[in-house]
Amino acid sequence: MEEEIKISKDLLKSVSTDTRVDILKLLEQRSMTASEISRSLNKHVTTVSEHLEVLKKSNLVVRIDRPGKKWVYYKLSKDADKILHPQSYYRFALILSVIAAIAIASLFSLVYYQRTNPTTVPITNVGFLTDQANLLLDQQLQQSTSSISSTDVVNTVNSPT
Repeated sequence: MEEEIKISKDLLKSVSTDTRVDILKLLEQRSMTASEISRSLNKHVTTVSEHLEVLKKSNLVVRIDRPGKKWVYYKLSKDADKILHPQSYYRFALILSVIAAIAIASLFSLVYYQRTNPTTVPITNVGFLTDQANLLLDQQLQQSTSSISSTDVVNTVNSPT
């Protein structure tokens, strides 16, 4: 189940400036350093650093310190991703629901079709049935001299023994 995001006054305040929104849009593409962001936005690096600190306190940006490395990178937090892309979960759930509905509808239509259109079992051993019919005709001719109709033979062949 998806976690809820509580939108507080501080969170709204942190995304109320255009510079911070632009920073979030840049970090949406990839992790960046403060100097890379400042070059992209044509802002001084200290200004960008101050905005990054506000975004970090609001839990929208994560600072990535790598031991032994000179540069500090920033990336979007999971909360920021959920705020920027809230429909991704719902889109997945919608697609999954549509696929399930199609599968269920297909199953019901198949069952309905089979009930309304019973299939006939093909006769594969016609020679056996012809031999049986001839045997029955011979037996009936021997028992009585009356005439036997073809429907009597068919009924006799089709009747269970």
